[in-house]
Amino acid sequence: MTAFATNVNVVVSDGGGDMAAVLESTARQDLEKAGGMNVAVHAPVLVAESEAAHVSGQFGGTDKNYFVHVYQFSHATNQYAVTFLFGEAISQDNAIALAESVLASWAWS
Repeated sequence: MTAFATNVNVVVSDGGGDMAAVLESTARQDLEKAGGMNVAVHAPVLVAESEAAHVSGQFGGTDKNYFVHVYQFSHATNQYAVTFLFGEAISQDNAIALAESVLASWAWS
């Protein structure tokens, strides 16, 4: 198996104000449309006092699998999608703990 590079991506777009439930539905649909397997909705988390939807899924093929954890939230006039990708060598509990420790460090200035 080839090593997978854990990474994080942040996408910011105009249009804040959506509730976490709406963002959760959108994230779930997006992962399913992209071919995600075992798509799961997790309890929302707080990111800098904004409620973030958390949805995960598994992707890959015969030689490499990876897991995606998407956190979507709104703040002011923007929407944020923070996506963490983890190789299968990292347990999902550890992946969530790492992702949420990064998100816990966020603050608006």
